[in-house]
Amino acid sequence: MERLGCALTLAVGVRAVPSAADGYVVSISKVDAAVRERLVPILEAAFGGPAERPLIHHLPQRLLLALDGALPHPVESLELAPLSTMRLLAEKTMPQSILLSASFEFAASHRLHSPSLSEAENRAQYGRCNNACGHGHNYRIEVTVEHATDGPSRLPDLERAVQASVISRFDHQNLDALPEFAGKVTSVENIAGTAFGMLASALGTAGIRLRRLTIWETDRTSATVEAAN
Repeated sequence: MERLGCALTLAVGVRAVPSAADGYVVSISKVDAAVRERLVPILEAAFGGPAERPLIHHLPQRLLLALDGALPHPVESLELAPLSTMRLLAEKTMPQSILLSASFEFAASHRLHSPSLSEAENRAQYGRCNNACGHGHNYRIEVTVEHATDGPSRLPDLERAVQASVISRFDHQNLDALPEFAGKVTSVENIAGTAFGMLASALGTAGIRLRRLTIWETDRTSATVEAAN
């Protein structure tokens, strides 16, 4: 999509039984052709001109509907990622809303140590992560909320809530010294659970429903908390 002047990533979701003939649910070449024929013109009209950028949360459901009948099986979902830190997911089961995911970062230190274990048991359980001096991580947090397809963007409200309720509390802090983690092991699981509770309350005050929160401690280790149905 060079003519758009920006890098957009699209993910098209189709659910079906693979064909006995070729092993595919749907040929990638057919998906590519459908995207180029039906979606690229919409994206070029939205992003390609000198006019003001579109309200991005309006686009995913429009793109999803544009693929109706374009493939051998119904398209169930479409995800648009206009930035490396933002994803917008439209699903056929949620015609009036999308799931908006935004990523943030904070740096913090901690020590994995459980008061219910002996010193020897802590060393055996957590290894070097039990070092009394602690250690640090550059944490990445992805927040997913429900967002109506009409009306104004709630992204600024989301960013303010994350900054006020999580980043400002955790960034460049010793997590073990914070009252939010009193009596808790500061595992990535407990960090995610604590952050979810703090953020769900802040977003709820703004009328935004938190659906999911994931925190990455490293590229290989993360924990996800999802809202109850």
